[in-house]
Parts: sequence; structure tokens; C-alpha cells
Amino acid sequence: MVNAVADGVVVRSDMKDYDGYGNFIIIKHDENGEVIYSAYAHLLKRMVDVGDEVTQGEQIGLSGGGQGLKNGGGLSTG
Repeated sequence: MVNAVADGVVVRSDMKDYDGYGNFIIIKHDENGEVIYSAYAHLLKRMVDVGDEVTQGEQIGLSGGGQGLKNGGGLSTG
């Protein structure tokens, strides 16, 4: 299970880079007036879409995207 590290808005949720990050999510956070981003890669499944608002601790995906799996985690090793 993969959870959001803080409240925010999903700005990327896709699988454009099959040979790299695989299933990939980026969340934009506003922490005390400072904009920061968190990234989540090599996911087995994405559970959010661009524009979704998420809260800290909310499940956004599933871990375990293994290398070479169709629609999986890209080129994750180790």
C-alpha cells in the first residue's frame, strides 16, 4: 500500500515511461506557503487521477510493480 505523505493535488498519474518509472504519481503540496512535490514510482497500481485532492495518509496506489510486468513497475531492481 502506498499513501500520500501530505495533503495535496495529484498533478501526474500515468504510465508513460514503461522502461523507467512505470506507474508514476506526483502530488503537489502547499506546506506553510511553500510548494513542494512528492513522487511515487514503480507502482503495481495507481488509484488516483490528475486533479484528485488527497489527504495525508490516503492510499494512492499499490506497491510491488515488478520489473518487466505488463502495466507494472518499469525497470525497478534491487
